[in-house]
Amino acid sequence: MKTYYSISEVEKICNVKHYTLRYWEKIHPILLSPKKGQHGRRYYTEKDIQAINHISQHRSDFQKVISQVDVSEKLSVHTTQILAELRKIKDLLAS
Repeated sequence: MKTYYSISEVEKICNVKHYTLRYWEKIHPILLSPKKGQHGRRYYTEKDIQAINHISQHRSDFQKVISQVDVSEKLSVHTTQILAELRKIKDLLAS
């Protein structure tokens, strides 16, 4: 088992495009934050791969929640709730 995986390796392992991985880093920073090398190369761990698989499996649920929430509410009350849910998911992945 490797310690770190490149973005191209993760793309193949998880069947998720590299641009999607980068996007998910932006919208799910609590769940997905690979290490970056000197030149900005991403290095993913097994934990990151688990998070990617989790996001991939549940992305339709995330999209439904986001689409049902008004933008102004999302920026206030629901953002806090969503962050709390994401923290719970992160804790489950860590255990």
